[in-house]
Amino acid sequence: MSSEARHNLDDPELYSRLDPSGLRERLRALPGHCKVAWQETRAFTPPTDWASSTRVVVGGMGGSAIAGDLAASLASVQGTVPISVVRDLRVPFRLDENTLFVACSYSGNTKESLGLFQQARQANSRVLAITNGGALAEQAKANGVPLLDVDISVEPRSAAGYNLMLLLGGLQRLGLVGIEHEEVLGAVESLCRALSCLTEDVPTRDNPAKQLAMELRGKLILVYGGGLFEGVARRWKCQFNENAKVWAFFET
Repeated sequence: MSSEARHNLDDPELYSRLDPSGLRERLRALPGHCKVAWQETRAFTPPTDWASSTRVVVGGMGGSAIAGDLAASLASVQGTVPISVVRDLRVPFRLDENTLFVACSYSGNTKESLGLFQQARQANSRVLAITNGGALAEQAKANGVPLLDVDISVEPRSAAGYNLMLLLGGLQRLGLVGIEHEEVLGAVESLCRALSCLTEDVPTRDNPAKQLAMELRGKLILVYGGGLFEGVARRWKCQFNENAKVWAFFET
């Protein structure tokens, strides 16, 4: 990359011009989102019989479904209950009373999430809603469905960390994933340390994010991830598409 482009990455005016909405500030808030959401689940008391669930299905679209992908990757390496993610108007397999279905929609008005929510209720599945409000919150409250609140005001893709910790926290309360409180707090601290060298005010020579951006500029991006990192690969692909507006693909 030319010295001019390298210099531009260290120009403060570049970021205010290309990111007028302040997405970088919301990304910087990710550790705080994770910690607050996890603490919220400490007060969550799901029905005790839900601990016998034999399958977890997460229904959602876009950024709201990413949490399901990440949780599914964790469950796959732990060998706990299988977690499936459905991005559609209907679940393509049979739900039953031993299925824990999680309707995940930041807005609460996503057509697919609402349709899946109703299908799960009709199948007498165990249903949990994760949302910021909208029709999903209203229907959950009206039908006595447990609800976890995504209590931040951001675009859905910036709420992925909050969604993930609500989902993992709920599953942890049921013993369906193996994750400890101290592990979460340690991960949040590690994330804070990592972020300290990734912000726009850190010079390119010391900033892995800027160095990666330089390497990828003008290239077709293909992200690979396996095992624990399958969901991460999809997340990276989506972030390149939505934030950088570039072509990117992922494979497992």
